[in-house]
Amino acid sequence: MKIKNYPTTSKGPYKLKSAVIKGYEYTKTYYKMEDGKPVRCEEGDDTCLTVVNIRRQGSEKKGKKAFVFSEGYIGAEKAYKEDGTKRLSLARKDGFGVSYLIKYIENAEKNDVDNFHVVFASNEETSENQAVLYAQALQDITTEDIEKTYIWSHSKAGLLALRAFEIMKANGDEKSEQVLNKVKAVLTSMPTQGLNTVDRESIVNKLSSNKFLRILPFSGFIKTGILSAYDRFIYRPTPAQVDLKKKETELALKPYESKGRFADFLDKISGNKSFRNKVMNSKKVPYDAGYLGRVTSDENLEGIKDVNYKVLPSNIEINDALVALRHGQLMPFVLYVKKTLSKEKGDGIITYSEQGMKEFGNKIKYDENTVIRAGHDIPTSPGALETIGEQLLKEDNEEER
Repeated sequence: MKIKNYPTTSKGPYKLKSAVIKGYEYTKTYYKMEDGKPVRCEEGDDTCLTVVNIRRQGSEKKGKKAFVFSEGYIGAEKAYKEDGTKRLSLARKDGFGVSYLIKYIENAEKNDVDNFHVVFASNEETSENQAVLYAQALQDITTEDIEKTYIWSHSKAGLLALRAFEIMKANGDEKSEQVLNKVKAVLTSMPTQGLNTVDRESIVNKLSSNKFLRILPFSGFIKTGILSAYDRFIYRPTPAQVDLKKKETELALKPYESKGRFADFLDKISGNKSFRNKVMNSKKVPYDAGYLGRVTSDENLEGIKDVNYKVLPSNIEINDALVALRHGQLMPFVLYVKKTLSKEKGDGIITYSEQGMKEFGNKIKYDENTVIRAGHDIPTSPGALETIGEQLLKEDNEEER
């Protein structure tokens, strides 16, 4: 389901209400906060939580099962440039990152499904607000005709799903309870203890204090290059990402101040002035330091103990990385090397302990015996998606037999 030559308008790509791609119709609905309440709207952009609804073209059937997927991407349009072409990425993201899973479920024996929804996080709303919006989207998707809503949420979207369950449970209204009773969720690679990689201040402090870089000629330009690569490929200045910082770090480096003509000249040719300007020109976004604590608090996790969800640990091995390389996917191998250097099991970005295996014990529902074999970017690993699909439909298939 590779999607090429997206239509564009004067506003840029993906502004059409719907599109038909290889027999599937894609429509979008948006959710945003207005006066502190979640509102569904037909027109929107990446500032909204976006739901891409996928159905077979011309299908009149309304399935009894709904599938809701969210792979943690931020913004349905953000991965594309204004001319409609794909932004540079070290990993292939095919069909919104879920085409393998859609195909797997579509072809599953005795499983006639035509009700898919892919959720993209907003690039401006706080994570807490997005959980409220996600909860509302789940309630809208899970109509009275739906008997079961299957959810796969990965990485930051896994935390979002947990928080949405907690919010619905806290609401205590009849609709929320009906939806939660129909939910079956698989959550993968959740950074329950946060991430160091989204702490830009910490990265800058390490670069500016690095003794080796200090003695190199033109070290400022080297640091600027490293920070530029970090900003481009790793850091996304959106609340959905920065809310996952392990801790709030104060930036030690201050804005550039003139020290006289000669000192300014030396700073300019060494690149130090360029580096400081790069540091200070970062986009500032709101940061919710309490978000992770709310998601994983004892009280909130206890409140959703009757919700049908489970967390599967993710781990990458050399065979997974090599298979990905043969398919032209570099990121899984990079993550395998990172995991090997850390000497801890994990998916290359977060270890088992950071996924909550040790910290939370029985407070989060883990299935420790079913390991997702993949790097953090799961859509590059068809085998991992097959495992997720099997876990989502496991009880149904057993009942049919």
